[in-house]
Amino acid sequence: MIARILGHVQQREELNGPLTGAPPGQQEEAIELAEAALENWQSHSPRYPFKWLALMQLIDIENSNARLGEAFEHARILLDPVNAKLIGGVEEAFEEAVACYANDDTEKAASSLTAALEYAKKAGYL
Repeated sequence: MIARILGHVQQREELNGPLTGAPPGQQEEAIELAEAALENWQSHSPRYPFKWLALMQLIDIENSNARLGEAFEHARILLDPVNAKLIGGVEEAFEEAVACYANDDTEKAASSLTAALEYAKKAGYL
């Protein structure tokens, strides 16, 4: 399953654009694979620290499709302390975005989430 998710990442790189710019069929398959990976990890290893592999893809796709509720639900999971700590200012950027969303500052939350995703791309998470 990880190989299929990573295959989508490689495909995205080959297209020289984010997965969110891919045709809708690829987005739907990427969502299905990422959600299946999360379910698998939850049932076999609930404390799996590398859930960010799937969560980043989901957050990026959801954000690009203006599905902020789902994006922030996944961002909260991403920040769970059992997961690997994100480096390069990425974790802090997601924390700021999640805090804005929790405080009902939707406009700032949306722009902060977009900035967090840009940090994630620059740091190699996406």
